Parts: sequence; structure tokens; C-alpha cells
Amino acid sequence: MLVAAFGLAFALVSATPVAEDAVTAAPAKPKKICKAEAATGTRLSRRKVCRTAAEWEAIQKQAVQDAREIQDNTQNRYSGG
Repeated sequence: MLVAAFGLAFALVSATPVAEDAVTAAPAKPKKICKAEAATGTRLSRRKVCRTAAEWEAIQKQAVQDAREIQDNTQNRYSGG
């Protein structure tokens, strides 16, 4: 009788689903990267800004595009075109 009880308990424990699916199914949060940026209007004050790597990359790409547009507009204005 005791052997049957242990056998039944072992069968129940081994048949219980493991919760590792719940851990792997949850999406990982992107890691935040924090940088200190100068506050406008002062040389001494800085503020901490945290964003994901993708957000920092998008900001950098936009800054490069804006700089190119400014240069193109300036060249067109003064070149007579």
C-alpha cells in the first residue's frame, strides 16, 4: 500500500507541467542606456536621459538627416540655385 502511494505521488509530480514556458514566453524588456545631456541655457547643469539602443540610434539618424538638410538648404541659397 505504501509503495502504491509513493508511486502515485511520483506520477503526479512528474506529470505536473514545468513553469519554464511562462518564463520563455515573456518578452524581454530592452535594456535602457542612460546619458547625461546638457540642459539648455546653462553650462553647468546636466540631466540624465535614459532610452533604448534603438531609440538612441533613431535620434542619431534624425540628427544626421537634419544636418544634411540644413547644409543642402544653405548651399542652394548661396550658390544662386
